[in-house]
Amino acid sequence: MWFGEHWTLKFRIWLAFALTVLLLGLTWFSSLSYFTDLIRASKWVDHTQKVLIGLEATSASIREAESYARGYIILGNEVLLRQYIAAKEGVRFNYRKLAGLVAEEREQRLDLPALHAKVQQKVDFMDSYTHLRREKGAAAATVLMRTGTGIRLTNEIEELLETMKERESLLLAHQLSNLKQSGRKVMLTLTLLGLLAFATLSSAFFFTHKYMNERRRAERAAVRRAEQLALSSDIGAIMTGADSLQQLLQSCTETVVKHLHAAFARIWILNSQTHMLELKASAGTYTHLDGRHSQIPVGQLKIGQIALEKRALVTENVQEDAKIADKNWAREQGIVSFAGQPLLIAGELVGVLGVFSRNPLPDDVLLLLAAVADNIAVGIEHRNAEELRHQAERRFRAIFEQTFEFLGLLLPDGTLIEANRAALEFIGVQAADVVGRPFWETPWWAHSAELQERLKDAIRRAAAGEFVRMEADHTGPKGKIDVDFSLAPIKDEDGRVVLLIPEARDITDRIEAERRVSDFYSTISHELRTPLTSIRAALGLLEAGATMRLPEKDVKLLTIARGETDRLIRLVNDILDLRKIQSGKVELRTACCQSGDLVDRTIDIASGMAEECNLHLIDDVRVAQQLECDPDRIIQVLTNLVSNAIKFSPSGAEILVSTEVAGPDNLRFTVTDRGPGIPPEQGHKLFVPFQQLDSSNARRNGGSGLGLSISKLIVEQHHGQIGFQNMPEGGCQLWFELPLHQSATPVAP
Repeated sequence: MWFGEHWTLKFRIWLAFALTVLLLGLTWFSSLSYFTDLIRASKWVDHTQKVLIGLEATSASIREAESYARGYIILGNEVLLRQYIAAKEGVRFNYRKLAGLVAEEREQRLDLPALHAKVQQKVDFMDSYTHLRREKGAAAATVLMRTGTGIRLTNEIEELLETMKERESLLLAHQLSNLKQSGRKVMLTLTLLGLLAFATLSSAFFFTHKYMNERRRAERAAVRRAEQLALSSDIGAIMTGADSLQQLLQSCTETVVKHLHAAFARIWILNSQTHMLELKASAGTYTHLDGRHSQIPVGQLKIGQIALEKRALVTENVQEDAKIADKNWAREQGIVSFAGQPLLIAGELVGVLGVFSRNPLPDDVLLLLAAVADNIAVGIEHRNAEELRHQAERRFRAIFEQTFEFLGLLLPDGTLIEANRAALEFIGVQAADVVGRPFWETPWWAHSAELQERLKDAIRRAAAGEFVRMEADHTGPKGKIDVDFSLAPIKDEDGRVVLLIPEARDITDRIEAERRVSDFYSTISHELRTPLTSIRAALGLLEAGATMRLPEKDVKLLTIARGETDRLIRLVNDILDLRKIQSGKVELRTACCQSGDLVDRTIDIASGMAEECNLHLIDDVRVAQQLECDPDRIIQVLTNLVSNAIKFSPSGAEILVSTEVAGPDNLRFTVTDRGPGIPPEQGHKLFVPFQQLDSSNARRNGGSGLGLSISKLIVEQHHGQIGFQNMPEGGCQLWFELPLHQSATPVAP
């Protein structure tokens, strides 16, 4: 019986053990199945989160690329172009990553071809207007950009991405629901079998509890990531959709309040002139822009401190913070925490973003605000740049349209793209009648085939970078006018000609005046110089007693008359010389000359005048040098300088005529006198036509005031320069320098 009871107990023990083992086996099998479901559901949750992040990353990269492309169109900055190219690669990378994530999702996979096509169209369109910006400038690129194609493609891409997001969100909700159901089953099974396998149940509970905590943390992190992506997405949409800077700032503060569940948010912009932060946007509890915090000096309060240090700040206990001026207000409003972020562009402060909350802010609030602040700062810069561009365009348009001159804009191939009001009114047409046509086919030029060919040649030269100027004529309903026409090339940063500016000035009156001046000089030449020559000859004969012997008194009068006649003849000749040189009608007859010979011939010519004034001309040539010049004209210059020295030198003085090498490439001729010198305040008059220095000596010695001005023109025709300097011991030096003959070598005088 004992044996039977023993085996019965043993049987019961073994049976209990077997049942325990069986139950443990069932527990293990059930737990394994349920844990497999948990792991599968967890993987789906993680996969779905990755897909949502991939969708948002694809959308954000497209907006980023478009922002850089638009910035390049507005500013033409090559850095923005490179950033756009990098962002474009980011678009392709995010799309490929997204395609890999949804490869096993049949419904999501159906939308990929359409999404790929739209993304490619969007990238191609951005490439087209950035390329157009490089090739033809901002104006042409802006026209393409404003066709609406880019906005349409963006909207279509956003709709596809939004559809895929909704589908993934539904899948995420379904997987989370399955995950929760699996968790409850596991907990129920482990509870029922816990008495039989306490250690196993405890271990399972521990690991299950750990997993659930990790899952909750992952869910919270996923929610935060989703909120961050949503905030970034909304800010990006504001950057591209805001019509004005004020709207942009206000929308950004409203979005920050919405996503961070803040009490209110504000944006201050730095006024660099007053060094004050000016409140420009406020959303949440406070929306007014006036009050005591509408202007905050840099360095004061929390906002001013952020601006001064250019560093973000977070306060978790606003009501006890010493930097908060009104703590009672913080307690009444229940404000608990504050976060502020500086708005920086390339390290330079443009403003401050401040957020006040009645709840503790997330741990990563500064990272979130930093991304938002960067976008806002870029938006402010873009809007400011756009406003400056609009102001410049308005100023240009005002000048362009109000000037009485004819102005326009051409493409390098000669296509007319702009013409101002004066030019259009002259030919009596509207802009639409001529814009888009080759410039030479427009009514300004169509009346003359010769002018059209000259214009085509001018456009080719200007497109190659040359400034072209010529005289032409235009015919309009009011008649024909003569114009001074020019073509100025406009180059981009790379030196390529992107635009041509045609300009025409009415010179009809000037040409008529020149004709009258020419007639005047012709009259001087034929009606004045010829009679004077005859009078001078007659006076000379009378003075010499060729007809009869005259009394000495009468001879003196004839001598005075003959001298004055000679002076008038010299004046007429000087006027005609000045006219010829100024009009470019005097050709230099250059030859290889010795500087010493030029000085010797000048002294021979002027020696008689010097002897009459009891003066001594000294040849002080230190080195004879070969140079290429017009010898007659250079002797004329030297004679004018010596004559000037004779007029102002005291009796018995010496006048030195010298040459010396001035630097490696020039030869200097110098005439030194012992006269009173030239007053420094009147030196600017010395080489001006018809100008005489205001001194008693100048008045006493007379002169036409043309000799030195003619000398200056002759020297400049030789590519030289002329000047003067007073001597410390008294007297004055008049000098001019000429380029040396290239193969010249010093020769002993």
